[in-house]
Amino acid sequence: MVVLIKEETAMKKIKQLLAAALAATLAVFCALPAFAAGDDDLVMSNCDSTAYWSANSQGADALESDAVNKTEGSGSVGATAAGGKLNQIAYIPDQPVDVSKYSFLEFDVYFSDLTWFSDCGSVMIELTSSGTCDKESNRYMKKTIRSFLENGVVEGKENWWHFVLELDNPQGTANGQLNKSNFNYFRFYTVDPITTTPDYTMRFDNMRFTNNPENYTPMEEEEEDSATASEAAKPVQITREDPNAAVVKNLHTVVLIEGIALGVIGLVALVLAGWLIIGKIRKAKGESGHE
Repeated sequence: MVVLIKEETAMKKIKQLLAAALAATLAVFCALPAFAAGDDDLVMSNCDSTAYWSANSQGADALESDAVNKTEGSGSVGATAAGGKLNQIAYIPDQPVDVSKYSFLEFDVYFSDLTWFSDCGSVMIELTSSGTCDKESNRYMKKTIRSFLENGVVEGKENWWHFVLELDNPQGTANGQLNKSNFNYFRFYTVDPITTTPDYTMRFDNMRFTNNPENYTPMEEEEEDSATASEAAKPVQITREDPNAAVVKNLHTVVLIEGIALGVIGLVALVLAGWLIIGKIRKAKGESGHE
């Protein structure tokens, strides 16, 4: 009777140990992929849906979703600018986002045609913390946009460019600067085109706040001139094979493999220990039965 009680107690303890080991292993599986995702990116919008987006061209709703023309995920968002006039395409999240730990907003943008760049009298990207335009506003205009049209071609993606905006160094501000702890408004517009400006289609994708942007070189100080992006373009292709990113990815893979291995080893050790304990109890029970 005493031997049976001891066996039941031992089995109960073994089950508890195995459950604890399993929980620890699952925690490793759950935690490591999150770590592998990195701490240097905060997604503003993956652009897979039109949630929180709106667009207007010539007074009409112009928002479009595109499942084919994209750089990542399942889609991109954008608009078609009739006559080159895009009143705005805007992203307004339902809650303010704290981006104070980030230095850049980077994203991919597609333009079917660049005639609008020279034809439009006003072109701007704007980020604010006021929930609307022209207040607590960081502004990035033709000079900034030209630099990325010249130097940010995305490899293998025709008419896609990669933009990197410095949050702490905008080209201009309006009624205060962006409060990074309260980001809640993004927009892009091209207005005041000449009468012959053709329609163009644009798309956004892969929008994220970062600290280590892809292949970024700070823009040199120079005076704004009248050269168009298409005339001045000296395409420098942006590749997605970032050596630093590859090193970090490999490191995360090693950590993941080591974590899984330790979890499996722990489980095996506990199972073996359990069988040894059960064997000893059964042996003791057998010897007791012979007496």
